[in-house]
Amino acid sequence: MFLFLCLILLAGCGKGKNGQLFFLEAGQREPVEIDLGISAETWITGMGRDRKGNLLLACSQYDETLELFELKRVSADGSILQSLDLTGIFRNVPGFEAGSLAGDGQGNYYIGDKKKLYLVSSEGKLVNTLEMKVSIEALFLAKEENLLLAKMSNGTIAEISEDKFSVKNPDCHINFGQGIYTSGVETELLYAQGDALYACNVKDEEPDFKLDGLKHKQRLPAKLCDAGGWQNCSLFRTE
Repeated sequence: MFLFLCLILLAGCGKGKNGQLFFLEAGQREPVEIDLGISAETWITGMGRDRKGNLLLACSQYDETLELFELKRVSADGSILQSLDLTGIFRNVPGFEAGSLAGDGQGNYYIGDKKKLYLVSSEGKLVNTLEMKVSIEALFLAKEENLLLAKMSNGTIAEISEDKFSVKNPDCHINFGQGIYTSGVETELLYAQGDALYACNVKDEEPDFKLDGLKHKQRLPAKLCDAGGWQNCSLFRTE
């Protein structure tokens, strides 16, 4: 079974703290916390992957406005590989919240904030901004190099050229409804809807597989499916 080859990482809140990262292995019912050493006032508002397989975390702290925004690149074992303080870039952006992240092969970062997509260099410099027609719900990596994919709030998928930083909409046969979306392991996309887990490429006729309680007698933990408890998830191969 696919799930037994992978480690699911979750970001959410609990135990009196906001910004927490957890891992969940096959057969586990309760997630285990990974200590990132961030303050109790910090939220993990966004989560993503880069092309080297590392986890990206948007760590944000708010008072009435944005007080701190750090982008962290983290390995599967929880080691922090890079931490960029981007507060100065986004402090004066009204209502800024980094809800989705991705990283390309050159070390650049893509940050989704509602209808805007920001391109930030590996040194923490703002390179470009792309205005979208609807809000970005998730960013994930296409199989093609130099191509980024975005799940939009109207259920469509957007293709973003990393070279030209331009967007177009491919033809999709799958209905991408409400759920938790992230980059897949062998496919472009992994997503959870209800207590079912699906994987596919965006141009597939239907998802490659479906893991749910009826077919495999194992359901995803309820907290993973509760958007109020777990707002982000990611997947790592453990073999």
